[in-house]
Amino acid sequence: MTKIQHAIRPPKEFDTMESACWFSITGSLLNDDRLYKEHLPEIKRLSRIEAQRMEILDNIGADLPRLFHQEPEWNPKYYMLLDPEKFNEKFEELLPRFETYRAAYEATEFLHSLAMGKTKYSSYDSFRGTRRKKIKAKGEK
Repeated sequence: MTKIQHAIRPPKEFDTMESACWFSITGSLLNDDRLYKEHLPEIKRLSRIEAQRMEILDNIGADLPRLFHQEPEWNPKYYMLLDPEKFNEKFEELLPRFETYRAAYEATEFLHSLAMGKTKYSSYDSFRGTRRKKIKAKGEK
């Protein structure tokens, strides 16, 4: 593996937030002397995901104090995510904002965990299997 000893520029197609995430990730790895050329594609992917996560946080930022200082039952906006159908609706609402289904799922789980203190599904595969069954059941009706 080829070790990188200096800061490197983010990809040209990155926006400001993605670039900031790129520098954060590469800077941390560089400080720990663990930045390798072979890791750059994964760092690129992670920078995009982190930028999307930060955008979601910005979008719900006004709600964060309420989420952290109230019990879930007092926050109907996110409490509704307990219902699997509502969770799926929120997932579909967020889907156009993300490059992958997994990233949209992670954002939806993040919202759920803010309200409930834990994730709804054990993994993306668990969610995907449940979602597939529901879609198939709707098609059979």
